[in-house]
Amino acid sequence: MQDKHGRWWIDYRTPEGRRRRKLYGTHDAVKTALAKIDLAKKDRTYTDPHTSPTFTEFSETYLKTVGVHKKSCDRETWFIQSLVAIFGESKLCKIERTKVLECRLARLKTVSKATVNRELSVLRHMFNVAIDQNIVATNPARGGIGMKAFKEQGRERYLKMAEIESLLTAIQARIVKNSSDKMRASARKSWKYLHTAVVMALHTGMRKGEILGLRWENVNWERKTLLLLDTKNGGVAALTD
Repeated sequence: MQDKHGRWWIDYRTPEGRRRRKLYGTHDAVKTALAKIDLAKKDRTYTDPHTSPTFTEFSETYLKTVGVHKKSCDRETWFIQSLVAIFGESKLCKIERTKVLECRLARLKTVSKATVNRELSVLRHMFNVAIDQNIVATNPARGGIGMKAFKEQGRERYLKMAEIESLLTAIQARIVKNSSDKMRASARKSWKYLHTAVVMALHTGMRKGEILGLRWENVNWERKTLLLLDTKNGGVAALTD
């Protein structure tokens, strides 16, 4: 219907019989909106915007009922704070995929790709929970075109001396523990192999596959070197003991 100011409204009832009115402005906009509502009611995916919580409200409920049971609760809380700053007072059922896509690209200007991936993962799970609770009908953060996770850059981290000592001590303790039981001879042997592999990796920087792929013909006892073929950098490496 059109009011005296020339603006167009829709007047309809929800599946539960509640009357709803909303101003859309133009005739084309009101026809499109009403068609979407009729289709949602037919597909039983209609959600009443009047009863939908805001993103802020739902995020608080999510953290208290779902997030609190996760080991990553503290990290998720931090990610959700960033999401609240973006979606805040928007009705949960009104957050569209285009808005999520815009948020995804905008966040790249201030945070890393890894952070954006984690935030979108949390957002996706929040909407899945909302779907299970019949709060929304679709997940605007679902995977698909434009929502593929950004390729993250790998991080290098080296063990500190205290961490190295703790690692070797823990392995040695396992060897000692299995030494007193003949039934654990196989386990003791495996732990000894692990100790040798760890020491070799620490001294040479060799990767797991390179260590496991060593052959006796690659060992030069006189020069105390190991010859590595088909290394990651495509060359041949001679590593001194």
